[in-house]
Amino acid sequence: RMSETLLIEQLAPYQTHYFYPARHYALEEFFGGRVGTVKIKYLLPDVFPRLLVGNIQNQLPALSITHSYYDCSQATDASDYWANTEEGYYPATLMLPLRIDNDYFTTLTFYPILSPSALTFTVEILNAEGTLLGRKEEVVNFHQANGEYVVLSLNTVCKELNISQNDRLAMRLLVKSKDGSPIPARIKVALDIGKTSHALPCNICTNLIPYNPQLEKKPKSFRWLPLLTDRLGSSAWILDSTPKEKSTVSSTCELTFYRESDESVIVRHCTISPHGFLVIFPEEDLELKEFLNGQIGWITIQTNNPYLSLFYFSENASGAIGGDHGF
Repeated sequence: RMSETLLIEQLAPYQTHYFYPARHYALEEFFGGRVGTVKIKYLLPDVFPRLLVGNIQNQLPALSITHSYYDCSQATDASDYWANTEEGYYPATLMLPLRIDNDYFTTLTFYPILSPSALTFTVEILNAEGTLLGRKEEVVNFHQANGEYVVLSLNTVCKELNISQNDRLAMRLLVKSKDGSPIPARIKVALDIGKTSHALPCNICTNLIPYNPQLEKKPKSFRWLPLLTDRLGSSAWILDSTPKEKSTVSSTCELTFYRESDESVIVRHCTISPHGFLVIFPEEDLELKEFLNGQIGWITIQTNNPYLSLFYFSENASGAIGGDHGF
């Protein structure tokens, strides 16, 4: 690791300061062609402590942005950890899109920012119907005290599990305590989906969903996400992220599609199998394609499942991919 100090002038209210680390430090030499991460410590009182960060690819050109992650490595209060889990539930889980078809790659990155803990992660690969295609135990053993930075290739995991390429796959990320220590309330990972053509992938900051007995009492939930159909290659993913070890409850969903041009909507109803998911490719959906007509749209979802996770993506002809989680 390397540590440097950079002094900048005092920021005026609402001022923006752009910082390009590679212009100040020998990062190319330090990283040696590999991907890395950086922790930034700064004093900025009375401001929401997140930064807009990303990477610029000059050749295309392309820009990939996300927000910074909280560093919780010094957060050790009782409120920084989650309650004990009941039998039949995982302490925390998350269903995520998985692309390994054609020249796509998918990685998960684990940063040294979690509250002190020793965790073991398991990955399950599932199809849209929730059928388990493969499972790899302890695919990552993470010990925050060691300051570990881990990048997991899902292409490699699927190859080891003899799972064929398919554009309708998802992964279920499961976490357990390795030594009986409590589970951090915030377990952040980065989802990167890209193409091997060396264009920029997306980088999505997302959080595992911890087991919460209060969520079991919710009769319905509301979610939403955009559809970036102003360009080709957009998709929306709706996934069942229940922490139940084996769920038998399907998710009933009412999907309402909106567009920019007027107040017209399309309403659809669907059912998602336990541990399953739904992918919407507007280019392959003639009704949606005509309805959105090359403009950005939105989807709202009312569901009986409090654990739905949502993601959306947009692809450029250059191979660059952008994406984010739903809300």
